[in-house]
Amino acid sequence: MTTDLFCLHGFLGAAADWKQSFAAARADGQVEVQAVDWLAEFGTASATWDALAARVNSWAREAKTSAPQHGARRPILVGYSLGGRVAMHALIAAPEQWSGAVIISANPGLASRDERDRRREHDAEWAARFRRDEWRRTIADWNAQPVFAGEDPQLSREESDDARAAAVVGLERWSLGTQRDLRPGLRALGLPVLWLAGERDTKYVALMRECAGLNPRFAYAEVPGAGHRAPWTRAPYFEKVVRDWMDTVPALASQQHEDAQPT
Repeated sequence: MTTDLFCLHGFLGAAADWKQSFAAARADGQVEVQAVDWLAEFGTASATWDALAARVNSWAREAKTSAPQHGARRPILVGYSLGGRVAMHALIAAPEQWSGAVIISANPGLASRDERDRRREHDAEWAARFRRDEWRRTIADWNAQPVFAGEDPQLSREESDDARAAAVVGLERWSLGTQRDLRPGLRALGLPVLWLAGERDTKYVALMRECAGLNPRFAYAEVPGAGHRAPWTRAPYFEKVVRDWMDTVPALASQQHEDAQPT
């Protein structure tokens, strides 16, 4: 069975971030990786989280239709950070479209209005910097945030008008402060989901553990020695963890089908 991984990048990310991911699995034909510059292509044109989720699900359906189909296929949605928040919305909107998902260091939502208001204010301050300030200094300050645990950014982001515009949209329209709490929808999912965080990213270790506990179909994994950018700073270990989990997905997907049968 071939697994189709549909990958969503994070803030300041790009589809190319996934170019080298799962190289061994690609080489042996076990995995096909699809990625899209979703923030530039969908994020600037969508007005709501639901509209954005619909665009992501439509992209994945079209990519599946256009790709050569040989034998059984297993579509799995992969989302990192901001892309992980988008992935959660897409899963809840169309669970029947997916066999499962891998969510990496992504927040399921803030519980209170006060928290959401504070987060919008915080993101608006960053948006103002990305709109007008010197690019290299702003990027350096962004990368110096504690969540990244001092990791090398790995992936460079060059200045351009499009890059600035995408950053501002990501921070304003897709701020965590504009997102509803997704926990109720996640509890109801009939899909296996792997929640993953880097060991040194303590905030998201706690959040991903919490999310894994919402549903018996969910699992949690941790990447030793990594911070927020685990898929790239510890790529071989990250890929092994994901592939080991994917080996369990057929049985979980089968159980999901059985659970859906009338009693």
